[in-house]
This record gives sequence, C-alpha cells and structure tokens, in this order.
Amino acid sequence: MIAHPSASGPGADRHLWLRSLLWALAALAALTGHLAAAFLVMREPPAEPADTPPPAAIMIDLAPAPAAPEDTEPEIAPDLQDAQGEPVEAPEKPVEPDPLPEQPVPEEVPEPPPAPVEEAMPEAVPEPATEPAASDEPPPPETAETAPAEAPAVPLPEMRPPPPRRL
Repeated sequence: MIAHPSASGPGADRHLWLRSLLWALAALAALTGHLAAAFLVMREPPAEPADTPPPAAIMIDLAPAPAAPEDTEPEIAPDLQDAQGEPVEAPEKPVEPDPLPEQPVPEEVPEPPPAPVEEAMPEAVPEPATEPAASDEPPPPETAETAPAEAPAVPLPEMRPPPPRRL
C-alpha cells in the first residue's frame, strides 16, 4: 500500500507548509480582487464645471382651476336668525287646555267559542326489515406458511477490500 505524502513521514512538514502557503496566496489574490472592484465602484465621477447653465425648465400652460364662489352670508337657517334677535318672554299665566269629554266605553262582545279541530293521528310507519349482522369483529388474519430459509449459495468474502485512494 502506498502512503499518501501528507501523512506522517519525513516530508510531512514540508508539504503542510507548502499547502498553507498556497492557501494564503489564494486568499490574498481573492482579497486583492475584491478590493480592486470596491475601489472602482466607489470612485467619484469627475465634477462638472460650474460655468454651464442649468437645463431649461419645461413650461406647460394649464387652464386656471375653477374656484368656488366665496359665501359672505352666515350659514344660519332663516328661522334661527329671527329667533336670535327677539328675547323670549315667559308667559305669566299658564293656559290650561280644555278637558276632553269622556268617551263612552264600548261594550265587550263575547267571542264565539272556537270550532273543534279534529286532530289527525299519524299512521304507524313499518320499520324496514334488516338482516342481522353476523358479527361486528373482523375475521382473523390468515397466516401464510413460509418455507425455511436456505443457506445462500454465494460465498462470503474472507477479507475486507482495501480503502479507496485519496487524491
């Protein structure tokens, strides 16, 4: 069996150092690429000279919006305007209303007795014939007889195969 070079041995430290250096250089290259991309994105665009006039404004002529007429009259109902100006005087003597004449009480008319109502007797409904259930329990499960297991014809391996190589 061939031993892997990164396993223990005289060159193990050298390979570990070389792998570490390789990973460090790869990380440095990735970091440099990201920093360069960030620098390009964050660069400020060149400032425009101040001598250029601002762009012309767009003018659109619109029709004047109709305005609601101004209402100078107070919004009080005419009934209330008249009532506000006159003070209310209390009546000196309350006027008693005329007594109502007594109305004759109508005589009670006895109601005729209600007509007898014949009650209809409901007809007896025959019950439907049902067959008696054999039993509520399900039938017992059938057991299948199995043949005794025979020994496999394939011979078992005597030794475990070697593990696969790592690259």
